Amino acid sequence: MTLTGPAPAWATGNHRVGVYKPRASAYARFVRDVAKHFKGRVDRYSIWNEPNWKSWLAPHGSAPHLYKLLYLAGYRTIKSVDPAAKVLIGETSPQARGSAGMAPLAFLRAMGGHSHLFADGYAHNPYD
Repeated sequence: MTLTGPAPAWATGNHRVGVYKPRASAYARFVRDVAKHFKGRVDRYSIWNEPNWKSWLAPHGSAPHLYKLLYLAGYRTIKSVDPAAKVLIGETSPQARGSAGMAPLAFLRAMGGHSHLFADGYAHNPYD
């Protein structure tokens, strides 16, 4: 199950429904509710859809940092509610098309930096 935006207005940086600076703390509350509801029925969660694409997470230049905060909040929350569930990084878009997206590997490098992130897997949209 992919847990993604757009976020409600009260959970964004510009107070409009959308994908602009979604707050990790608000996302964690959403994730907790979903994980509690589906505990034992969903065995795998993916954190956000195409965070490397500007229409899914903005502002685009801050997307790797924003996604890292969302991912950490989602991972920790799911594992606290349902430790048996798997949590995946991604689902990344497979391409960078001008300024609309960031190449998946470049995005992951920018998102992870030199930190050690825990993940049970990586989700990637395979279309071209």
